[in-house]
Amino acid sequence: MRAASVTLSPPDHGFNGVDRTIQEVEPVSRQKLLYVDVFADDTCLLVYLLSGERPGRLRQALDRRESVIRSRLQAQRNFHTLYAHVDAGQPLTDVVRAIQRHALVYKRPLLFKDDRIAVTLGGSPGALRQALDEMPASVAVTVDRVGDYEPGVHSVLSLLTDRQREALRAAVAAGYYDTPRQLTCAELGAELDCAPSTANDLVRQAERTVMSALWV
Repeated sequence: MRAASVTLSPPDHGFNGVDRTIQEVEPVSRQKLLYVDVFADDTCLLVYLLSGERPGRLRQALDRRESVIRSRLQAQRNFHTLYAHVDAGQPLTDVVRAIQRHALVYKRPLLFKDDRIAVTLGGSPGALRQALDEMPASVAVTVDRVGDYEPGVHSVLSLLTDRQREALRAAVAAGYYDTPRQLTCAELGAELDCAPSTANDLVRQAERTVMSALWV
């Protein structure tokens, strides 16, 4: 089984009206899409993890959205969970249908990167290729990584480039994160056959990506 880590960039800063509404209500912001499903009647269930203050403003804004059938916001101190049953609309319906049509699995949660969504899809090489080819034209698709499907850790590690994964694994194996540290950036660079500054950049970028994905 193979996996493709992709970034999806929707038109107009959102896949649906809920996306756009959340972005309009500052300072609430999207962190993760915990669950998404499109039903036979082309309505959709979305579960978001949000951060920010004054979520009551978001409740009022969602109430004004005609596409929102019903919603429930569980507000907590730092993070909030939004359940929304909506008219799916485009392009969300086409994205999910393409995944379902080719019997792909996808890792949850889906991670937001500004206006984009990062997702790891798993399936046969042919099914992955066909599903990506059938994504709606309005959604820009970037394939970040293709590799073997790794249950459990893949959802986070697949967000890294091959070079970042190599750097992080080398750093861990050689004691870069031990106390006291057993490896310098210069030594890590020699291990990776690159300049010390490049080794440091690779590790820092990998750390930032992993910690952002695990931050709840």
